[in-house]
This record gives sequence, C-alpha cells and structure tokens, in this order.
Amino acid sequence: MRVLFVYDSISPIGGGSQTAILTWIKNFEKFRIKYKLLTSFHSASFLIKTKILKKEDMIINHSFNTSFILPKFYISPVLTNFVKKQILQFKPDIIQLNEQSLLDFQIINFARKNKIKVGSFFHTFYEKFSFLGYLLSFYQNYIFKNTDFILTPSFNTYQLIHEKYSNKMVLKVYYPVKKDFFNKQQNISKRFINNQKKTLVYIGRLSSEKKLFFLLEIIKLLPNDYQLKIIGDGVLRDKLKKETIKNKLEDKVIFLGHLSSSKIIKIIQEEQALGVFPSSSETFGIVYIESLACYLPLLVYDYAIGHETIPEDCAVFLKNYNPKFWAKKIIRIFNENFHLKMKENIKKNYSKIRFYQEDLSTEKLIKTYYVVLNK
Repeated sequence: MRVLFVYDSISPIGGGSQTAILTWIKNFEKFRIKYKLLTSFHSASFLIKTKILKKEDMIINHSFNTSFILPKFYISPVLTNFVKKQILQFKPDIIQLNEQSLLDFQIINFARKNKIKVGSFFHTFYEKFSFLGYLLSFYQNYIFKNTDFILTPSFNTYQLIHEKYSNKMVLKVYYPVKKDFFNKQQNISKRFINNQKKTLVYIGRLSSEKKLFFLLEIIKLLPNDYQLKIIGDGVLRDKLKKETIKNKLEDKVIFLGHLSSSKIIKIIQEEQALGVFPSSSETFGIVYIESLACYLPLLVYDYAIGHETIPEDCAVFLKNYNPKFWAKKIIRIFNENFHLKMKENIKKNYSKIRFYQEDLSTEKLIKTYYVVLNK
C-alpha cells in the first residue's frame, strides 16, 4: 500500500494533528508501508533542517511565506503539473488530506480523474475560534462532502461527523502518542519538600482557543510558592509575555518554548507538578495522554472528549471559567496531596493509557486504509 499525506503548512508551532501525521509517517517504515508527504517548500525546508524527514520522503510544492499574517504559516496556491507528475510516479493508493489548504479542492479533482481514493481528516472546530475560523469551517464542509472517506480522532468527533455526513464513510483513528513518553514507572513518593515550588504545567500551542490568558488570571491569584511553566510556541507568545510583564508575574510564569520530548518528560515528572488545561475545543487531547504517560495528574475543563481520553480519577474536571474557583481548587489539590492520589490512579490505569501508543495507533490507521480500499 502507498499513502500520500498532504499537509501544506508544517512548523515548530504546529498542533496535535501535525504531530500525529509525522509520528504515523515515522512508523510506516516499520510496517513496510510506502509513503510520501506533499508539503510546501518552506515546510519541507524546516523538516529537512530538523532531520524529521528527508527530501526523498516528500513531494515539494511552491509556496508563499505568509508569516506577516500568521507566524510560520505557509501557503501553496497551485498544484503544479510538475507536482502532479511526481504524484503519479509515486502511484498512491490513498491520498490523505489533513489541515484545510488551497490545494485540497485541486487534489480532490486530481484524485477523481486518476481514480485514487482520497480522504479528509477532522482535526479542528474552526468555527469556535474567530470569523476567519467560521469561514474555514465552510471550506472544511466542502472538502468533507467531496472526499471518499473522513477520519476522526475520537468517538465524540466520530458521532458528530457521522451524524452530519451519514452518507459518507466515517472512520475513527486515535492519534498516536510517541513511545518516548511511556517511560519506566515513576516512583510515587508521598514525601513533601517544604521549599519545593508547586508547579502548574501547560503544554501545547499558544493560541486563543487554549485559554492561556485565563491561566495567567489563575496564577495571579495563587501564593508565591506556585509557578506556571508554559511549554510550546504559537501566535500568542509575544502577547502572553507582555501580559506577564504587565501583571508583574515574571517570577511566577516561565516560558520554555518548543521542547523535545525528553525535556518535556523531565519537567512534567516533577514531584509537585499538576497539568492544567482549560481548553474546551480539543478534538482528541493528545497532550492529556502524553502527560498521563509520565504520571502527571491533570486539572482540565470539563467536556466530553476529556472524559473519553482521560481514565477515571486521573484528573479533576471543572466546568466554569472562574479563575478564583480554579485557584482554590489548585490549592486544595496540593494541600490535600490529591495530586499524589491521582498519580496512584494513573498507575492503576496505565494499560488504558498505553492504548494510544504510536505502534498501536499506526497499525489501526493501516487497517483503516485497507477497509477503505476494499469498499
């Protein structure tokens, strides 16, 4: 089987869908599945420079750097004849579209003409973000209506998409979580170090839907022995830093930027740490599994996908956006050592967490593609 993934704009500030695609691609070699990534020239340069992919793993399209609109965002406006020839030479059985791009409708027409199965992937609730997101959702619907199948990363999104596109083949494939996060079991010590700071950890994109300004409101209300470590990069980085300085929180808020898996693991395995994620727009929550795999207990906004992904009693769910309420809950969690109790529950539920490990997810994706080809 040969699969062509299409992901036009890949950068250091990409989200879970980007991580998923690159992880699947890496694992395809183990399963002897041929693959290529169709991406923009600027994205290909980043992937080659960081040694994530080699040039021969990609089909590279001409692109524009539109960082003046969105940081590290690239657009390929035209599927050129040269690129079409490269696709035909590769002879894909399946073309997998991912984030919506200007290439999508051109690729759909190209795939139909050449009798290649083409699928789309539901990653994002665009309409929740902005007016631009609302417009993107219309384009997303057009793509879904014109592809042969739709993939979704969770049961909750599967239900939503299947109900809306009942005449389509809708299939569920959980995102892959890198095996790096599944380390040896951590010793869960109940020893309390008096001078150790209590650490809140956020991991992910720095974008509006993640409710990061809300996290700053929370840390502002917490005592001086609390700190917030923000891991990741994104369009809101500079605004968040300015807000931190404005509120004189430089000693309590630490921006760590984009980090490797090994560095993230080292940080989130601190004894007095709690993962804090107030976002209500996740379609899977890959960072939840990454955190739980390292025995990091969670405090998250209460919504359906969080409950689907996170095993019972491994997180505290809050269904409001009152910073005082969140601050009081955080203090209570640490004062009553409830974060250590959650770690014990994570240990008991570890087999459920391992269910999302990259090898199992990749195997599921491959089986799903065979289902599509046999229809």
